[in-house]
Amino acid sequence: MAMANKAWILAADGKRVLAVDLDLKAPGLHRFFEPFLDPDAAAATSGIIGIITEYSWAATTSEPRSVPWHLDYARVEEHDTSLDPNGSGLSFPDGGTLDFLAAGRLNREYSATVSSFEWDNFYERLGDDDAWGLDEETYCRRRDVLGPDHPYTLPSAARLGRDLREVAGTRTR
Repeated sequence: MAMANKAWILAADGKRVLAVDLDLKAPGLHRFFEPFLDPDAAAATSGIIGIITEYSWAATTSEPRSVPWHLDYARVEEHDTSLDPNGSGLSFPDGGTLDFLAAGRLNREYSATVSSFEWDNFYERLGDDDAWGLDEETYCRRRDVLGPDHPYTLPSAARLGRDLREVAGTRTR
């Protein structure tokens, strides 16, 4: 809740914000933003699990790749959705926006998608520090991945067996 409030305050201060729900086991950040989310747009975005699934599939296929090919799979634009406070008579001044990157499509298939994903394979074969090319740099500060549309990126806590940020080769301090 604190992170959702902080994201809203930054957007209300004219900032462009991306709020990320990294809690794949029990996602809940969407509940704070639900009144401002277009249900159709939210249902059409695949979220974090979509990013991980697409990357995992691409990493295990033998197609020719350019360097750094993996950054294309870390980009969030296709996976996030914008909040619309105007429907409630609110607005973000001075160009402020609040985009939301959900844990995934929160439908009947969500639990099956997360639980059937081969996490051990991902961590052991695909989740090393070099796989995402991020070294010690915090993922949420990467302009080449998150793009210039999100100067403020706020990740929620992840409760996976290993912290998702650790898998991505990043550490938070």
